[in-house]
Amino acid sequence: MKHTLTTKKLRKTLLLLVLFLFSNFLRSQKVGVVLSGGGALGYAHIGVLMALEENNIPIDYIAGTSAGALVGSMYVAGWSPWVMDSLVMTEKYQLMSSGGIEYQFDHFFRKPEPEASWIDVKLTKDLSLKKIVPTNFTDPVLLDYESMAGYSNVSAEAGYNFDSLFVPFRCVAADVQSKSPVIFKEGHLNQAVRASMTYPGYLKPIKVNGRLMFDGGLYNNFPTDVMYDEFFPDIIIGVDFSDSTSGPDEDDVFSQIRSMIIDRDPTSIICQNGVLIKPDETISIFGFDEGDKAIKAGYDATIAIIDSLKMLIPREVSKEEVAAKRAKYLQSLDPIIIEDVEIEGVNKNIAKYIEKSIFYNDNELDLKTLKKRYFRLVSDSKLKFIYPLAKINPETGKYKLHLDVYTEKPFSVKFGGVISSKPINTGYVGLKYARLGRVGFQATGESSFGKYYGSAKLAGQLDFNFKIPFSVEAFFTLNRFDYFKSFATFFEESKPSFIIENDRYAGVNVFAPIDYFGRVEAGYSYGMIENSYYQTSAFTPSDTSDVTDLTGSLFHLGYAQSSLNRKQFASEGGAISLKLNYFMGVENTTPGSTAVLTIPTNQREQEFFNARLKAQKYFDIGQTLHYGLSFDGSFYFTEKFLDNYTATIINSPIFQPIPESRSLFLQNYASHNFVGLGTQLIYNISDNIDLRGEGYAFVPFYRIDKNKYNQPFYSNDLYNISWIGSGNLIYHSPLGPLGASLNYYQGKDRPWSFLVTFGYILHNKRFLK
Repeated sequence: MKHTLTTKKLRKTLLLLVLFLFSNFLRSQKVGVVLSGGGALGYAHIGVLMALEENNIPIDYIAGTSAGALVGSMYVAGWSPWVMDSLVMTEKYQLMSSGGIEYQFDHFFRKPEPEASWIDVKLTKDLSLKKIVPTNFTDPVLLDYESMAGYSNVSAEAGYNFDSLFVPFRCVAADVQSKSPVIFKEGHLNQAVRASMTYPGYLKPIKVNGRLMFDGGLYNNFPTDVMYDEFFPDIIIGVDFSDSTSGPDEDDVFSQIRSMIIDRDPTSIICQNGVLIKPDETISIFGFDEGDKAIKAGYDATIAIIDSLKMLIPREVSKEEVAAKRAKYLQSLDPIIIEDVEIEGVNKNIAKYIEKSIFYNDNELDLKTLKKRYFRLVSDSKLKFIYPLAKINPETGKYKLHLDVYTEKPFSVKFGGVISSKPINTGYVGLKYARLGRVGFQATGESSFGKYYGSAKLAGQLDFNFKIPFSVEAFFTLNRFDYFKSFATFFEESKPSFIIENDRYAGVNVFAPIDYFGRVEAGYSYGMIENSYYQTSAFTPSDTSDVTDLTGSLFHLGYAQSSLNRKQFASEGGAISLKLNYFMGVENTTPGSTAVLTIPTNQREQEFFNARLKAQKYFDIGQTLHYGLSFDGSFYFTEKFLDNYTATIINSPIFQPIPESRSLFLQNYASHNFVGLGTQLIYNISDNIDLRGEGYAFVPFYRIDKNKYNQPFYSNDLYNISWIGSGNLIYHSPLGPLGASLNYYQGKDRPWSFLVTFGYILHNKRFLK
């Protein structure tokens, strides 16, 4: 009996011991998740993490490369997979992926006036062409800033030790000089991930500890060995799609680069208990707009093997436990306050210019204020690239902003113009020299040349950075417009011109920012316009033209803002422009052989005030359909007309809503006071091809009419609507738009016009228009 009791007691003790050891094993069982690179398909990692958390499978360590490093970094920074899912398809995140900027931070202040250039070649001081090819085709400014703002306090809270993040983390980058992988286990989380995902040609590479870093997929796209060596987990769950992204495309250089450079070693998991997940989806390497498909593919692939995972990993951590741990972790993160700035890569004068742009006279900045000033700074075309880091001062708990600055090459040459099926072909060349110091400076010269339009402009600009920054520009401009008698085609003999407009003027402008994307401008110009014209269309080669010139001073005040996505044939964004002009000067007119009245006008005083308001806004109907609304209004006050009707019309405000109309003298669309209304409908056949329809109504108030002596007067015909219509098929090439247009102008002798163009019909500002 005693023996039986002893045996039972022993069995009970053994059972308790086994249960104790097994429970300890369960508690100690560690799971590592490895996330491979894969471009946009890397969003599938979000779906994998979502499925794991949803099914109570623990995640104790994460290692990743490239896109895997990006998604992994979000998780170890305390973001749940559901938060990631909601963020990656937002407009802001798509802009980060494509190199865009949020419209409210796309500062308009120092953007140059649109011109007809196709290509901009940057040159060094010795005019070398060795470095003209850009190293990246995506601007990382929004990505770099948001990563700094989102991860700096995470890195600081971890003591810059990746073992102390929400989940211990490793990521892999490539040092191409030593041809070896670099494993990040400490430092700035945003810098480590940025290095790991620097795909050649897509993002500009950055230096870490003096070494230039590229995408980790060059040498280790699926870092299971890193996971094993660094953390030695009991189980590794690997997510790999090294072969799932689209293959090389003969028309896609990035897919070709990926196929050549990404590490293709056989995927394996260096762990006895390892599971490989390969999401079944194929999207292009930069197909970030298809991220929802990738997330679903990752989720579905994980759910398909979830029972096997649960058998392999009996240990569970509930969603509630993870959520509570995550909430506690996020509460431990203090807000980022910038108390100082450190600038590298430039001389002390440029550093002072940048420091004033960021701080002005403030002692510290929160992230909201910093973002406004940072994006105003990076909008300066004299700066090429800035990489930001923020490091905590342990004594104050505040941060020092470190900026690694690269200035733009000082010289640039632009080429462009328009090639057309009508005789309005124009070439364009622009030159610029720019430098930074305590004050920014740039000098520009540009020329347009063609039979229809010729122009030259010289300008110098000084940029001052105070709490309210401003710029001062001095300029000299020449313009010539030579209008043709008929709608001649490219193959017809040129017809004699019936109106030639010349102006030359010089002046000074001062402009300053208004809010994020507005600019106010005030200026003074002195100049002269000289118009040669016939007062009838029935002229002969032996006739002499009338000549009218106006000489005097122009004072102007204006406001402008623009977020349009293109300088011609836009389909997104909006723009508004208000200009107030006051002119005082003298008129001289010498009648020609077609004049009805032959008495010349000498030194006749002229004075006028003109207010011009233009507005344009585009709206989305769907992903491929957009519509726009536009307004153009003029208010004009003068006590005197010019010498004759033709001179008055030539110098009146004119309604020119479509590109071709800028190359035509539209007599029926010139008036002192008018309203022009328009609507546009754009269908995106593909990313670069648009089908575009436009309609406009021109409503003059008291149209300018003429009597039998060709003298101008205001007609009692208050409203007399004229219509303009346009249909366009546009291909937006990397150099400029290639378009075929069918246009209609009511009231012209030949109202229909067909036009094929490549390039831009854009002109320098006129003196009085």
